[in-house]
Amino acid sequence: MIKNALVAIGEEMFIALKRTRMSPIIYEALDYGIGLTDATGQLISQRNGIPGFIGTLDGAVRSVMEKFPLTDILPGDMFITNDPYGGGGTHLSDVSMIMPVFHKERL
Repeated sequence: MIKNALVAIGEEMFIALKRTRMSPIIYEALDYGIGLTDATGQLISQRNGIPGFIGTLDGAVRSVMEKFPLTDILPGDMFITNDPYGGGGTHLSDVSMIMPVFHKERL
Protein backbone atom coordinates (compact mmCIF):
# COMPACT_ATOMS: atom_id res chain seq x y z
CA MET A 1 0.00 0.00 0.00
CA ILE A 2 2.75 2.44 0.87
CA LYS A 3 4.66 1.75 -2.36
CA ASN A 4 1.53 2.28 -4.46
CA ALA A 5 0.70 5.47 -2.58
CA LEU A 6 4.20 6.85 -3.24
CA VAL A 7 3.93 5.95 -6.94
CA ALA A 8 0.52 7.65 -7.08
CA ILE A 9 1.92 10.80 -5.45
CA GLY A 10 4.63 11.02 -8.12
CA GLU A 11 2.08 10.47 -10.88
CA GLU A 12 -0.29 13.12 -9.51
CA MET A 13 2.50 15.70 -9.20
CA PHE A 14 3.65 14.97 -12.76
CA ILE A 15 0.13 15.34 -14.18
CA ALA A 16 -0.61 18.49 -12.13
CA LEU A 17 2.47 20.26 -13.48
CA LYS A 18 1.71 19.16 -17.03
CA ARG A 19 -1.88 20.44 -16.76
CA THR A 20 -0.90 23.83 -15.31
CA ARG A 21 1.94 24.48 -17.74
CA MET A 22 2.41 27.71 -19.65
CA SER A 23 5.42 26.61 -21.68
CA PRO A 24 5.45 24.21 -24.63
CA ILE A 25 8.71 22.85 -23.22
CA ILE A 26 6.65 21.39 -20.39
CA TYR A 27 3.55 20.16 -22.18
CA GLU A 28 5.12 19.04 -25.46
CA ALA A 29 8.61 17.86 -24.53
CA LEU A 30 7.85 16.86 -20.92
CA ASP A 31 11.14 18.56 -20.03
CA TYR A 32 10.78 18.28 -16.26
CA GLY A 33 11.03 15.83 -13.41
CA ILE A 34 9.04 15.29 -10.24
CA GLY A 35 10.12 13.74 -6.96
CA LEU A 36 9.29 13.39 -3.29
CA THR A 37 11.99 13.27 -0.64
CA ASP A 38 11.95 12.31 3.00
CA ALA A 39 12.87 14.71 5.81
CA THR A 40 16.60 14.20 5.17
CA GLY A 41 16.36 14.97 1.45
CA GLN A 42 16.60 11.38 0.18
CA LEU A 43 14.44 10.67 -2.85
CA ILE A 44 11.61 8.26 -1.98
CA SER A 45 9.28 8.67 -4.96
CA GLN A 46 9.56 10.01 -8.48
CA ARG A 47 7.78 10.18 -11.80
CA ASN A 48 9.75 9.66 -14.95
CA GLY A 49 10.72 12.81 -16.73
CA ILE A 50 14.21 14.05 -17.45
CA PRO A 51 16.58 11.93 -15.32
CA GLY A 52 19.01 14.83 -14.84
CA PHE A 53 16.35 16.79 -13.00
CA ILE A 54 15.53 13.90 -10.70
CA GLY A 55 19.24 13.43 -9.99
CA THR A 56 19.63 17.00 -8.71
CA LEU A 57 16.46 17.09 -6.62
CA ASP A 58 17.92 15.63 -3.43
CA GLY A 59 20.82 18.10 -3.59
CA ALA A 60 18.40 20.99 -3.99
CA VAL A 61 16.38 19.88 -0.97
CA ARG A 62 19.51 19.47 1.15
CA SER A 63 20.73 22.90 0.03
CA VAL A 64 17.48 24.52 1.18
CA MET A 65 17.67 22.62 4.48
CA GLU A 66 21.21 23.93 5.06
CA LYS A 67 20.23 27.54 4.34
CA PHE A 68 16.95 27.68 6.26
CA PRO A 69 16.50 26.36 9.79
CA LEU A 70 13.63 23.87 9.91
CA THR A 71 12.01 25.92 12.68
CA ASP A 72 11.72 28.87 10.25
CA ILE A 73 9.93 26.88 7.51
CA LEU A 74 6.17 27.36 7.64
CA PRO A 75 3.19 25.76 5.88
CA GLY A 76 2.77 27.36 2.46
CA ASP A 77 6.47 28.17 2.01
CA MET A 78 7.92 27.46 -1.42
CA PHE A 79 11.59 27.47 -2.32
CA ILE A 80 12.90 28.01 -5.83
CA THR A 81 16.55 27.44 -6.66
CA ASN A 82 18.65 27.15 -9.79
CA ASP A 83 22.15 26.93 -8.35
CA PRO A 84 24.01 24.23 -10.30
CA TYR A 85 26.90 24.32 -7.83
CA GLY A 86 25.02 24.23 -4.54
CA GLY A 87 22.17 21.97 -5.59
CA GLY A 88 19.10 22.62 -7.65
CA GLY A 89 19.93 22.34 -11.31
CA THR A 90 22.30 21.25 -13.99
CA HIS A 91 22.64 24.75 -15.46
CA LEU A 92 21.15 28.19 -14.81
CA SER A 93 18.06 27.59 -16.96
CA ASP A 94 16.97 24.67 -14.75
CA VAL A 95 14.86 25.49 -11.73
CA SER A 96 13.94 23.35 -8.73
CA MET A 97 10.75 24.18 -6.88
CA ILE A 98 10.66 22.74 -3.39
CA MET A 99 7.53 22.69 -1.27
CA PRO A 100 7.78 21.38 2.30
CA VAL A 101 4.96 19.08 3.40
CA PHE A 102 3.29 19.47 6.78
CA HIS A 103 0.97 17.16 8.68
CA LYS A 104 -0.85 18.65 11.67
CA GLU A 105 1.55 21.62 11.53
CA ARG A 106 4.58 19.32 11.77
CA LEU A 107 7.17 19.38 8.97
